[in-house]
Amino acid sequence: MIKLNNLDCFLQVAPLIDRLLSNQDVAFSVSNDTEILYFRPGETIRVGHVGYALQPGDGLYEAVHLNAEQSGIIPEDVIGTAFKTMTVPIRDQSGKAIGAVGMATSLDKQNRVSAIAENLVESFRQISASIQHVSSETQRISGSHETILQSAEQATTQAQNTSHIVDFIQNISSQTKILGLNASIEAARAGEHGRGFTVVAQEIRKLADHTKQAVGQIESGLEQMRVSTEQVTRQIADNAKSVETQSAATQQVMAGIEALESLSTQLFDIAKAF
Repeated sequence: MIKLNNLDCFLQVAPLIDRLLSNQDVAFSVSNDTEILYFRPGETIRVGHVGYALQPGDGLYEAVHLNAEQSGIIPEDVIGTAFKTMTVPIRDQSGKAIGAVGMATSLDKQNRVSAIAENLVESFRQISASIQHVSSETQRISGSHETILQSAEQATTQAQNTSHIVDFIQNISSQTKILGLNASIEAARAGEHGRGFTVVAQEIRKLADHTKQAVGQIESGLEQMRVSTEQVTRQIADNAKSVETQSAATQQVMAGIEALESLSTQLFDIAKAF
């Protein structure tokens, strides 16, 4: 019965490992202490071949001669694709390294996922900053609407106060007209001696009529102002409600963006961990 050492055992199972790695961009190799005895290239990783003499600096060489596991990351500029290596020494019964087994795993997909995740994180940060700016502007506009609404309400109150003054002036106009009529009556009673007083009475009545007309115009203007102010007040109130609704919706969107940003950051961290 032929007794196999550990190296021979690895060479026996190597084809099975090859089958397990099908459709994966992974290179697999087994060597003795001088050359590669079995080599399975990856889709993009083709560093080595059967019979390749081990060189200082190679993972297999270092694993054998240092009798220790070796790992590392090979950058993309070496063979055109980045990959991760892991080599383990194969020891005999005395613990001496008589060969090594190594695997090289492509980092192409991982790097692409990492790049996508990083771009997502940056995009979400920019979107978050933009929405935050919109939210700040919305709150500022909401504050402005509140100030304008207060001013419109004050204008309405002032118009109402002015209306009281107009009522007072109209009352004076009525009293003046009555005074003019009384003066005319007294002037008629005085006859010739009241002629001059008649002129004064006529001017008083004219003044009362002009005052009444002016008061009517003022009342009309105040009514238009009141209607316009009420319309503006209602519009401002409606706009303020819309701004508040928009602000609330913006906050909800902001919360969603922050959640997506957190997930993208986690994805980026996971991609870097592989």
